[in-house]
Amino acid sequence: PDAAAADVEYLRLRASRLPGSLDAVHVDRKTARARLMQALGGRSEMLAGMEDRVIPAAIEVELIPGSAPEVGEQIALALRAEPTVEDVAWGAEELGRLGAVVNILNIAAALLGSLIALVTILVISNTLKLTILARREEIQIMKLVGASDFFVRAPFLLEGAAQGLAGAAIAGGVLVGLHSTVALEVERVLSNAFGPISLGGTPWDVMLGLLILGMLLGVLGGLVGVGRFLRV
Repeated sequence: PDAAAADVEYLRLRASRLPGSLDAVHVDRKTARARLMQALGGRSEMLAGMEDRVIPAAIEVELIPGSAPEVGEQIALALRAEPTVEDVAWGAEELGRLGAVVNILNIAAALLGSLIALVTILVISNTLKLTILARREEIQIMKLVGASDFFVRAPFLLEGAAQGLAGAAIAGGVLVGLHSTVALEVERVLSNAFGPISLGGTPWDVMLGLLILGMLLGVLGGLVGVGRFLRV
């Protein structure tokens, strides 16, 4: 609270040059009060009569995007050793709980994804079996005149790939739609709790991965569906 301006500026420069730090900004008491009033919104009247000296000044450090929590911990330890610093708050407990939740969500997503992949293979396989049964006589004639297994199999594999690609395209469209709506609200909630957080732009790389995976699952379902009949 009683640090000289030169010491505060030195601390700001040191914080901005620490490994993992993107920038450091001095937030004086008046700025901190204005931020607090904005965050409280309609409840800001509770600050009436509160002097600015009650609200501490701070150096706000912004980490490089994508930094691991360990980087924040190292910066916090380095700044705690400075004589000018009274306390360092970087949300260690909150980030720990958030990391645990993310890990649980990742495990659930992996299990759900595996289940969906299995269901996709079974659905496409059974669909193609019905198609093969409807064309069984044609397939037998083709085999009798010397058609190879690949020649008979190829149309069904292409059909399975098309079905998988169509399903993945629908799923990708839903994903993009949710990201453009739900992700913005999640960003707002997390930013209010932890500071500025960005979930990134539209996940086009995930879209491409979904399309490729959907096509591969469709081909795999086709192989399962036509394999037994071509061996008869």
